[in-house]
Amino acid sequence: MGNTPCFASICSSRVCSEWGLGKDTKGFYMSLVKRTVFFMLLILSSCSKRELEPPREIPLPKEPAAIYHEVLFHGETLSLIAAWYTGDSKNWKTIADFNPGLNPNNISIRDIIKIPKSIVKREKSFTQSELQAMKKSMRKKPSLLERSINPQNSLDADSGTAETYGEKEQYEGG
Repeated sequence: MGNTPCFASICSSRVCSEWGLGKDTKGFYMSLVKRTVFFMLLILSSCSKRELEPPREIPLPKEPAAIYHEVLFHGETLSLIAAWYTGDSKNWKTIADFNPGLNPNNISIRDIIKIPKSIVKREKSFTQSELQAMKKSMRKKPSLLERSINPQNSLDADSGTAETYGEKEQYEGG
């Protein structure tokens, strides 16, 4: 029992040299243990929880508060919509500015129009009969410009008559 062959002497010299086995098997096993411990620590360190800073909340740009109006009827205009929701037809420009992709001269059915909540006085949409009534009442009210200018000569296009200093004359275009 004194001369028990070691593992290194049993394997071929080529295999032993490739595996790092020499006459010192203790060194081989220590090297193997060191490698194993190193890789285990490497694996465990990659699995450990790291202190991460809490996720930051990235504030989204706030869209101004608005109500939305869907165009449902022919003849709706921004001035009618402004008059209904804000009480003043002159707010059509504010509404147009609030809707940059909207052409105020070309509003179509199913268009969605945003109206700034800061100028809204009424949130309920109008019916078709309310739209017709609004159109009639807006036609009867002359604008401030029309009320302040008193033209000396005017032409009534419907009747074909012209008024000069308050007298009516028949206009015959030619």
